[in-house]
Amino acid sequence: MGVTRAGAGAFWVRIRDFIQGRKIMRTSRYFTALAGLALLAGCGSVIDPGWQREVGMTGDAGTPPPITLPASAKRGVAFDATVTTFGSGSCTRADGAEVSVRGLVAEITPYDLVNHGGICTADLRAFPRTVSLRFDEAGEATVRVNGRSGSQPVRYETRITVQP
Repeated sequence: MGVTRAGAGAFWVRIRDFIQGRKIMRTSRYFTALAGLALLAGCGSVIDPGWQREVGMTGDAGTPPPITLPASAKRGVAFDATVTTFGSGSCTRADGAEVSVRGLVAEITPYDLVNHGGICTADLRAFPRTVSLRFDEAGEATVRVNGRSGSQPVRYETRITVQP
């Protein structure tokens, strides 16, 4: 049984439709992937050059204290404190903190990665991070958090009793 010319034509039409359909599917997948990448590019990424490490926004006099820590600690024993900064949920990421302890004074400077080149949401999110502190002397210790409010530096101080 041979293939007639009309039958062969219908066969090639089906093949052409199949290939074009696959191209449409492939094109729509590529379009979806490119659209997704464009959206991500608008929000930026941590490796995007628009991200900069900055001293974290800790608020001002009208906001809650940027640090929580126990009321007392034991001399020579490390304890955790939580330092919180604030920023846009889409353009801010917590990026650790620098901690120094000299005698009975601890200085904490929290840092955030902030994207100034992306499209940022107007929400205000908290970005807590845990730091470890240890005082090697007994007495009344001072813990300072060096942050910022807008572009202005701010310092918050609190005290903790270090027991022998």
